[in-house]
Amino acid sequence: MKVCTRLAISAVVVTTGALALTALPAAASTQSNYIKALHRAAPSTKAVSNKKLVALAKGDCSSLGFAPISDLVGVLDEPSNAFHFPKAQVPKIVTVAVDYYCPSHKKDLAALKAATTPTTAPKTAAAPPPTTTAPGLTQQQKSAVEAAKQYLSTAPFSQQGLIDQLDSSAGSGYTVSDATVAVDSLNVNWDNEAVQAAKAYLKTQPFSCTDLIQQLDSSAGDEYTVAQATYGATQAGDCSGGVPAAGSTGSTGSTGSTGNTP
Repeated sequence: MKVCTRLAISAVVVTTGALALTALPAAASTQSNYIKALHRAAPSTKAVSNKKLVALAKGDCSSLGFAPISDLVGVLDEPSNAFHFPKAQVPKIVTVAVDYYCPSHKKDLAALKAATTPTTAPKTAAAPPPTTTAPGLTQQQKSAVEAAKQYLSTAPFSQQGLIDQLDSSAGSGYTVSDATVAVDSLNVNWDNEAVQAAKAYLKTQPFSCTDLIQQLDSSAGDEYTVAQATYGATQAGDCSGGVPAAGSTGSTGSTGSTGNTP
């Protein structure tokens, strides 16, 4: 019975995805932000056309009308599916699709987390769940905290990148102030987030030490600080030949605690 359900979903995701483009037109800004967020969360999607990625997202949303979100992940994991993404990136792809194209199903992301959390031994050196350290938050700030934790459970983020995601009008839509307070109230090891992001990039394609640091630090990339990006690339094993001299990476990112500043 499970197979039949997945085959039905697969037909929606792969076959009717293109039809969804005309049935549910999206604003250009929404598509642009979705593609940017998708590339950041799952670098392997850069090899797929924007049109197909939008069709995939809308097909996912259509499927949520009759199937659980965990089945969408299962479909994309199947070798017979038209989309071939690294297994570790599939949950991130589905998460971004739901965030941008069917936000009414955000509650289903909890089910996705439960379905994709390992039940065996945890990852080596995994960071502990972020905890709230600042009391007296407003209701909006508390809501932003929960959204931030949800994002961190599905993909690595820099401090500034997480604030941007919470603040984006195409993302969670919180004010800059509430997003900043929420992220600052969390106890997150940003160095460890940078390591996880670096490892995710290296699983999809080769990077030189310099290029990986630039990708992690860039304002158009992950927005880690230079120090965090360097640490991430080094711990991921991409700088065995030594880290480039300071200033030689050509990075445009900030060295402040929250990444790039206006």
